[in-house]
Amino acid sequence: MKERKRYPILTYIILHWKLNFTVIMLACVGIIVYVFLIAEKKYTADISIIPSAASFSSRLAGGNFSSLAGLAGLDISASSGQSQEMYEGILKSRQLLKRILFDMYKVTDMSGQKMELKLIDYLEIKSDTDLEKFGRALEYFKEEVIYIGIDPESNILSLAVTLPDPYLAAEVANRMVKVLDDIVRNQVQKEYHEQYEYLTKRIVQTQDSILAAEKDLEKFLEEVSAFMEPSAQIKEIRYKRNLEVYTAIYTELAKQKEMFVLQNMMHLNPVKVLDQAIPPYKKSRPKRILLTISLGFLWLCAQVGINALIVYSKKIKSDLTSNKSSR
Repeated sequence: MKERKRYPILTYIILHWKLNFTVIMLACVGIIVYVFLIAEKKYTADISIIPSAASFSSRLAGGNFSSLAGLAGLDISASSGQSQEMYEGILKSRQLLKRILFDMYKVTDMSGQKMELKLIDYLEIKSDTDLEKFGRALEYFKEEVIYIGIDPESNILSLAVTLPDPYLAAEVANRMVKVLDDIVRNQVQKEYHEQYEYLTKRIVQTQDSILAAEKDLEKFLEEVSAFMEPSAQIKEIRYKRNLEVYTAIYTELAKQKEMFVLQNMMHLNPVKVLDQAIPPYKKSRPKRILLTISLGFLWLCAQVGINALIVYSKKIKSDLTSNKSSR
Protein backbone atom coordinates (compact mmCIF):
# COMPACT_ATOMS: atom_id res chain seq x y z
CA MET A 1 0.00 0.00 0.00
CA LYS A 2 2.84 2.37 0.84
CA GLU A 3 4.44 1.69 -2.55
CA ARG A 4 1.16 2.47 -4.29
CA LYS A 5 0.84 5.77 -2.49
CA ARG A 6 4.46 6.64 -3.20
CA TYR A 7 4.31 5.80 -6.94
CA PRO A 8 0.69 6.30 -7.96
CA ILE A 9 1.39 6.73 -11.70
CA LEU A 10 3.51 3.58 -11.94
CA THR A 11 0.91 1.69 -9.94
CA TYR A 12 -1.86 2.83 -12.27
CA ILE A 13 0.14 1.78 -15.34
CA ILE A 14 0.78 -1.66 -13.88
CA LEU A 15 -2.86 -2.16 -12.90
CA HIS A 16 -3.99 -1.19 -16.41
CA TRP A 17 -1.14 -2.80 -18.29
CA LYS A 18 -3.42 -4.50 -20.81
CA LEU A 19 -4.93 -1.20 -21.91
CA ASN A 20 -1.57 0.55 -22.01
CA PHE A 21 0.01 -2.32 -23.92
CA THR A 22 -2.80 -2.27 -26.48
CA VAL A 23 -2.49 1.48 -26.96
CA ILE A 24 1.30 1.23 -27.33
CA MET A 25 1.01 -1.55 -29.91
CA LEU A 26 -1.54 0.44 -31.90
CA ALA A 27 0.76 3.46 -31.73
CA CYS A 28 3.70 1.36 -32.95
CA VAL A 29 1.67 0.13 -35.90
CA GLY A 30 0.61 3.70 -36.70
CA ILE A 31 4.20 4.97 -36.49
CA ILE A 32 5.47 2.20 -38.76
CA VAL A 33 2.71 2.83 -41.30
CA TYR A 34 3.46 6.57 -41.25
CA VAL A 35 7.25 6.20 -41.51
CA PHE A 36 7.31 3.52 -44.23
CA LEU A 37 4.19 4.37 -46.23
CA ILE A 38 2.94 7.90 -45.60
CA ALA A 39 6.00 10.06 -44.79
CA GLU A 40 7.20 11.99 -47.87
CA LYS A 41 10.44 10.66 -49.30
CA LYS A 42 13.07 13.16 -50.36
CA TYR A 43 16.14 12.70 -52.52
CA THR A 44 19.36 14.71 -52.54
CA ALA A 45 21.35 15.37 -55.71
CA ASP A 46 24.94 16.61 -55.28
CA ILE A 47 27.19 18.58 -57.62
CA SER A 48 30.83 19.58 -57.02
CA ILE A 49 32.48 22.76 -58.32
CA ILE A 50 36.17 23.60 -58.59
CA PRO A 51 36.54 27.38 -58.16
CA SER A 52 38.68 28.85 -60.92
CA ALA A 53 40.60 31.21 -58.66
CA ALA A 54 41.64 28.51 -56.20
CA SER A 55 42.78 26.00 -58.80
CA PHE A 56 44.63 28.51 -60.97
CA SER A 57 46.30 30.48 -58.18
CA SER A 58 47.67 27.27 -56.68
CA ARG A 59 49.39 26.51 -59.98
CA LEU A 60 50.79 30.03 -60.23
CA ALA A 61 51.91 30.29 -56.60
CA GLY A 62 55.52 29.32 -57.27
CA GLY A 63 55.79 30.17 -60.96
CA ASN A 64 57.13 33.04 -63.00
CA PHE A 65 53.83 34.92 -62.88
CA SER A 66 53.91 34.94 -59.10
CA SER A 67 57.49 36.20 -59.09
CA LEU A 68 56.63 38.95 -61.55
CA ALA A 69 53.61 39.96 -59.49
CA GLY A 70 55.75 39.96 -56.34
CA LEU A 71 58.10 42.54 -57.85
CA ALA A 72 55.11 44.82 -58.32
CA GLY A 73 53.82 44.17 -54.79
CA LEU A 74 50.85 42.12 -55.99
CA ASP A 75 49.75 39.02 -54.09
CA ILE A 76 48.03 36.77 -56.62
CA SER A 77 46.94 34.16 -54.11
CA ALA A 78 45.05 36.77 -52.08
CA SER A 79 43.63 38.72 -55.02
CA SER A 80 39.90 39.14 -55.28
CA GLY A 81 37.90 37.51 -58.06
CA GLN A 82 36.05 34.28 -58.63
CA SER A 83 36.25 32.33 -55.40
CA GLN A 84 34.29 29.77 -53.44
CA GLU A 85 32.73 32.49 -51.32
CA MET A 86 31.69 34.47 -54.40
CA TYR A 87 30.10 31.36 -55.93
CA GLU A 88 28.27 30.65 -52.67
CA GLY A 89 26.93 34.20 -52.54
CA ILE A 90 25.70 34.05 -56.15
CA LEU A 91 24.05 30.66 -55.61
CA LYS A 92 22.08 32.12 -52.69
CA SER A 93 21.30 35.41 -54.42
CA ARG A 94 17.77 36.52 -55.20
CA GLN A 95 18.60 36.95 -58.89
CA LEU A 96 19.74 33.36 -59.37
CA LEU A 97 17.04 31.75 -57.20
CA LYS A 98 14.32 33.74 -58.96
CA ARG A 99 15.38 32.30 -62.29
CA ILE A 100 15.45 28.80 -60.80
CA LEU A 101 12.04 29.10 -59.13
CA PHE A 102 10.31 30.45 -62.24
CA ASP A 103 11.93 28.07 -64.75
CA MET A 104 9.86 25.26 -66.26
CA TYR A 105 10.72 21.67 -65.31
CA LYS A 106 9.47 18.25 -66.32
CA VAL A 107 8.01 16.41 -63.32
CA THR A 108 5.99 13.26 -62.74
CA ASP A 109 2.70 13.52 -60.88
CA MET A 110 1.13 10.92 -58.56
CA SER A 111 -0.47 9.07 -61.48
CA GLY A 112 2.86 8.69 -63.27
CA GLN A 113 2.15 11.22 -66.02
CA LYS A 114 4.82 13.73 -66.98
CA MET A 115 4.01 17.42 -66.99
CA GLU A 116 5.79 20.78 -67.11
CA LEU A 117 5.40 23.40 -64.41
CA LYS A 118 7.36 26.06 -62.59
CA LEU A 119 9.39 25.00 -59.58
CA ILE A 120 7.60 27.56 -57.41
CA ASP A 121 4.31 25.84 -58.28
CA TYR A 122 5.80 22.41 -57.64
CA LEU A 123 6.75 23.47 -54.09
CA GLU A 124 3.06 24.33 -53.44
CA ILE A 125 3.73 27.46 -51.42
CA LYS A 126 0.50 28.92 -50.02
CA SER A 127 0.10 32.70 -49.94
CA ASP A 128 -2.36 35.49 -50.66
CA THR A 129 -0.23 37.48 -53.13
CA ASP A 130 2.43 36.64 -55.72
CA LEU A 131 5.01 38.74 -53.88
CA GLU A 132 4.37 36.92 -50.62
CA LYS A 133 4.46 33.59 -52.44
CA PHE A 134 7.86 34.37 -53.92
CA GLY A 135 9.21 35.49 -50.55
CA ARG A 136 8.05 32.31 -48.82
CA ALA A 137 9.32 30.14 -51.66
CA LEU A 138 12.70 31.88 -51.49
CA GLU A 139 12.96 31.30 -47.73
CA TYR A 140 11.82 27.67 -48.00
CA PHE A 141 14.22 27.00 -50.88
CA LYS A 142 17.21 28.33 -48.92
CA GLU A 143 16.34 26.49 -45.70
CA GLU A 144 14.91 23.18 -46.90
CA VAL A 145 15.95 22.57 -50.51
CA ILE A 146 19.57 23.64 -51.01
CA TYR A 147 22.72 23.20 -48.98
CA ILE A 148 26.06 24.77 -49.94
CA GLY A 149 29.34 23.83 -48.30
CA ILE A 150 33.02 24.50 -48.99
CA ASP A 151 35.67 21.95 -48.08
CA PRO A 152 38.44 23.84 -46.24
CA GLU A 153 41.16 21.45 -47.43
CA SER A 154 40.30 20.83 -51.08
CA ASN A 155 38.50 24.17 -51.71
CA ILE A 156 35.77 22.28 -53.54
CA LEU A 157 32.29 23.76 -53.31
CA SER A 158 29.43 21.26 -52.94
CA LEU A 159 25.84 22.07 -53.84
CA ALA A 160 23.10 19.70 -52.63
CA VAL A 161 19.46 19.94 -53.74
CA THR A 162 16.81 17.95 -51.84
CA LEU A 163 13.38 17.36 -53.42
CA PRO A 164 10.76 14.57 -53.49
CA ASP A 165 11.55 13.86 -57.17
CA PRO A 166 15.13 12.55 -57.67
CA TYR A 167 15.21 13.55 -61.36
CA LEU A 168 13.97 17.04 -60.56
CA ALA A 169 16.57 17.40 -57.78
CA ALA A 170 19.38 16.60 -60.23
CA GLU A 171 17.97 18.91 -62.91
CA VAL A 172 17.63 21.82 -60.47
CA ALA A 173 21.21 21.34 -59.20
CA ASN A 174 22.65 21.30 -62.73
CA ARG A 175 20.56 24.29 -63.78
CA MET A 176 21.70 26.29 -60.75
CA VAL A 177 25.31 25.81 -61.82
CA LYS A 178 24.43 26.76 -65.40
CA VAL A 179 22.80 30.00 -64.22
CA LEU A 180 25.83 30.61 -61.97
CA ASP A 181 28.10 30.29 -65.01
CA ASP A 182 25.91 32.69 -67.01
CA ILE A 183 26.07 35.30 -64.24
CA VAL A 184 29.84 34.94 -63.96
CA ARG A 185 30.32 35.26 -67.71
CA ASN A 186 27.86 38.11 -68.31
CA GLN A 187 28.39 40.26 -65.21
CA VAL A 188 31.68 39.50 -63.47
CA GLN A 189 33.70 39.20 -66.68
CA LYS A 190 31.92 42.22 -68.17
CA GLU A 191 33.38 44.37 -65.40
CA TYR A 192 36.86 43.00 -66.17
CA HIS A 193 36.58 43.82 -69.87
CA GLU A 194 35.34 47.34 -69.12
CA GLN A 195 38.36 48.02 -66.89
CA TYR A 196 40.70 46.44 -69.45
CA GLU A 197 39.30 48.58 -72.27
CA TYR A 198 39.66 51.72 -70.14
CA LEU A 199 43.33 50.99 -69.44
CA THR A 200 43.94 50.27 -73.14
CA LYS A 201 42.26 53.52 -74.17
CA ARG A 202 44.30 55.57 -71.69
CA ILE A 203 47.54 53.95 -72.92
CA VAL A 204 46.71 54.85 -76.53
CA GLN A 205 45.91 58.44 -75.51
CA THR A 206 49.19 58.68 -73.59
CA GLN A 207 51.12 57.32 -76.58
CA ASP A 208 49.61 60.08 -78.73
CA SER A 209 50.62 62.65 -76.12
CA ILE A 210 54.20 61.29 -76.11
CA LEU A 211 54.40 61.54 -79.92
CA ALA A 212 53.09 65.10 -79.78
CA ALA A 213 55.62 66.06 -77.07
CA GLU A 214 58.45 64.50 -79.08
CA LYS A 215 57.45 66.44 -82.20
CA ASP A 216 57.26 69.68 -80.21
CA LEU A 217 60.75 69.10 -78.78
CA GLU A 218 62.12 68.13 -82.19
CA LYS A 219 60.62 71.21 -83.83
CA PHE A 220 62.05 73.47 -81.12
CA LEU A 221 65.55 71.98 -81.46
CA GLU A 222 65.43 72.46 -85.24
CA GLU A 223 64.25 76.07 -85.07
CA VAL A 224 66.28 77.47 -82.14
CA SER A 225 69.58 79.09 -83.04
CA ALA A 226 70.98 80.31 -79.73
CA PHE A 227 70.93 77.40 -77.27
CA MET A 228 72.75 79.35 -74.59
CA GLU A 229 70.08 82.01 -74.23
CA PRO A 230 68.06 81.62 -70.97
CA SER A 231 64.69 81.71 -72.75
CA ALA A 232 65.76 78.90 -75.09
CA GLN A 233 66.99 76.77 -72.20
CA ILE A 234 63.74 77.30 -70.29
CA LYS A 235 61.70 76.25 -73.34
CA GLU A 236 63.89 73.19 -73.80
CA ILE A 237 63.39 72.22 -70.13
CA ARG A 238 59.63 72.69 -70.51
CA TYR A 239 59.43 70.48 -73.60
CA LYS A 240 61.60 67.79 -72.01
CA ARG A 241 59.53 67.91 -68.81
CA ASN A 242 56.32 67.35 -70.77
CA LEU A 243 57.90 64.41 -72.56
CA GLU A 244 59.15 62.92 -69.27
CA VAL A 245 55.72 63.31 -67.62
CA TYR A 246 53.89 61.57 -70.46
CA THR A 247 56.55 58.86 -70.57
CA ALA A 248 56.18 58.26 -66.82
CA ILE A 249 52.38 58.10 -67.17
CA TYR A 250 52.71 55.65 -70.06
CA THR A 251 55.12 53.45 -68.09
CA GLU A 252 52.80 53.38 -65.07
CA LEU A 253 49.70 52.64 -67.17
CA ALA A 254 51.48 49.84 -69.04
CA LYS A 255 52.56 48.32 -65.72
CA GLN A 256 49.05 48.62 -64.30
CA LYS A 257 47.61 46.95 -67.39
CA GLU A 258 50.11 44.10 -67.18
CA MET A 259 49.41 43.58 -63.49
CA PHE A 260 45.66 43.83 -64.08
CA VAL A 261 45.82 41.10 -66.72
CA LEU A 262 48.08 38.99 -64.52
CA GLN A 263 45.80 39.41 -61.52
CA ASN A 264 42.56 38.67 -63.33
CA MET A 265 43.52 36.12 -65.99
CA MET A 266 42.74 33.36 -63.48
CA HIS A 267 39.26 34.77 -62.90
CA LEU A 268 38.07 34.62 -66.51
CA ASN A 269 37.50 30.89 -66.65
CA PRO A 270 33.97 29.46 -66.67
CA VAL A 271 32.63 27.62 -63.66
CA LYS A 272 34.37 24.25 -63.54
CA VAL A 273 32.18 21.31 -62.52
CA LEU A 274 33.93 18.29 -61.05
CA ASP A 275 30.87 16.04 -60.75
CA GLN A 276 27.57 16.65 -62.50
CA ALA A 277 24.44 16.02 -60.46
CA ILE A 278 22.72 12.73 -61.26
CA PRO A 279 19.34 11.44 -60.03
CA PRO A 280 19.97 9.70 -56.68
CA TYR A 281 18.70 6.13 -56.43
CA LYS A 282 18.53 6.23 -52.63
CA LYS A 283 16.42 8.60 -50.59
CA SER A 284 18.10 10.95 -48.15
CA ARG A 285 15.09 11.68 -45.97
CA PRO A 286 13.41 10.63 -43.81
CA LYS A 287 15.84 8.47 -41.84
CA ARG A 288 13.43 5.65 -41.06
CA ILE A 289 15.15 4.12 -38.05
CA LEU A 290 15.86 7.48 -36.42
CA LEU A 291 12.36 8.75 -37.15
CA THR A 292 10.76 5.56 -35.80
CA ILE A 293 12.77 5.71 -32.57
CA SER A 294 12.03 9.41 -32.13
CA LEU A 295 8.30 9.04 -32.68
CA GLY A 296 8.20 5.95 -30.46
CA PHE A 297 9.94 7.79 -27.62
CA LEU A 298 7.62 10.77 -27.97
CA TRP A 299 4.58 8.54 -27.90
CA LEU A 300 5.89 6.69 -24.84
CA CYS A 301 6.29 10.01 -23.03
CA ALA A 302 2.80 11.01 -24.12
CA GLN A 303 1.42 7.67 -22.86
CA VAL A 304 2.98 8.21 -19.44
CA GLY A 305 1.62 11.74 -19.42
CA ILE A 306 -1.90 10.53 -20.21
CA ASN A 307 -1.72 8.01 -17.36
CA ALA A 308 -0.46 10.73 -15.03
CA LEU A 309 -3.31 13.01 -16.07
CA ILE A 310 -5.85 10.29 -15.37
CA VAL A 311 -4.34 9.55 -11.94
CA TYR A 312 -4.30 13.18 -10.86
CA SER A 313 -7.79 13.86 -12.23
CA LYS A 314 -9.11 10.94 -10.18
CA LYS A 315 -7.24 12.22 -7.13
CA ILE A 316 -8.78 15.68 -7.55
CA LYS A 317 -12.26 14.19 -7.88
CA SER A 318 -11.68 12.05 -4.80
CA ASP A 319 -10.51 15.08 -2.80
CA LEU A 320 -13.56 17.07 -3.88
CA THR A 321 -15.90 14.23 -2.93
CA SER A 322 -14.29 13.80 0.49
CA ASN A 323 -14.51 17.56 1.14
CA LYS A 324 -18.23 17.59 0.32
CA SER A 325 -18.94 14.57 2.52
CA SER A 326 -17.02 16.11 5.44
CA ARG A 327 -19.20 19.21 5.23
